[in-house]
Amino acid sequence: MMEFFQVQELGDGIFCLKDLSTVEMYLVVGEQRAALLDTGTGIGDLAGAVRGLTNKPVEVYLTHGHVDHAGGIYSFDRVHVHPADKALMQENARPGMRLAFAGFVGRAAGSTPWTQADFAPPHPIEICELEPGSTADLGGRTLTAVDMAGHTRGSLGYFDSATGTLFAGDGCNNSTFLFLPESASVEEYRDTLVRLKADWGAKVRRMMICHDYTCIPLQCIDEVLACCENVLAGASECEPFVFGFTPLACKNSVWAARGGARRVDGRFGNLAYDTNRKWKYGADKL
Repeated sequence: MMEFFQVQELGDGIFCLKDLSTVEMYLVVGEQRAALLDTGTGIGDLAGAVRGLTNKPVEVYLTHGHVDHAGGIYSFDRVHVHPADKALMQENARPGMRLAFAGFVGRAAGSTPWTQADFAPPHPIEICELEPGSTADLGGRTLTAVDMAGHTRGSLGYFDSATGTLFAGDGCNNSTFLFLPESASVEEYRDTLVRLKADWGAKVRRMMICHDYTCIPLQCIDEVLACCENVLAGASECEPFVFGFTPLACKNSVWAARGGARRVDGRFGNLAYDTNRKWKYGADKL
C-alpha cells in the first residue's frame, strides 16, 4: 500500500515518510537497527512501507501521543512513549478516533473517504515507557530522547548523534500549540525551552518537525522562547486563533500576522496558547 505514503530520502540514512494525513514521520537507519519516529494516523500499511526502505530491525519511538503521530502504532508490535503520554496515545489510537481525524483531514483536502479497512487493526502491543535522556544505539549512531514538554506534557524530541539533528515533533515550530487540555502552561513550556537551549543548543545542527516543513530554522527555539517571555511579561496582545473551525486559543499577535501563523516581522517561531493558562499554578502569578 505504498500509495498511502510519500517517501523522501534526506541523506545520511534518514527518510521522511508522509501519509495521507500530511504528517511527517522519520526513519533513521543505523548500521544495525533503525528507528521510526512517529507513526502518522494509521492509514495504510506503514510497516510495509518501512520494510521497503530498510531490512534492519525497526523500533518505534513517538514524539507524543496525538492521533496524527500515534495512530499507526498497531502496524507494529512495540512502541516507545513518554509515560505522561501513554494514556493519551492509547486514547488517540482507538479506531474511531483515527477514522474521525482522517475524515477531517480528507474532507479538508477533498480526498476520497477512508474506511476502517484502510487502517491497521488494533492488537496487543508492548508499550515501553521512555524518559528524557534514554538512548537507542542503532549502530554507528545513537538517538537520545530530549525533553520537549509543552505541546503535551510527555512530548519528546530525538537527537541523532550522527548528524546533529533534533527531530522535534510538534515540540517547537511556527505555531506551537499550547492550548490543548494536555498541554503545559506557557510558564512551564518557557522553562522547557530554557533547559533545551542549555542542554542541547550547542549540539543541534538542524531541526526537523512534522507539519508543513521538514527542516526549520534553528533560531525557532529562540523565537518561540521570546514569544513565551512576552506573553508572561504581559507585553503581547492576544489575537484570536481558529483551529478546526472552532476558536480555541489566542495567538501571540505581537509576532503573528492576522488570521495565520506567519509572523508580521518575517521570523518563524510562534505560539498559540490559552490565555487562562499562562502560569503553572493558575491565571495569576503566585
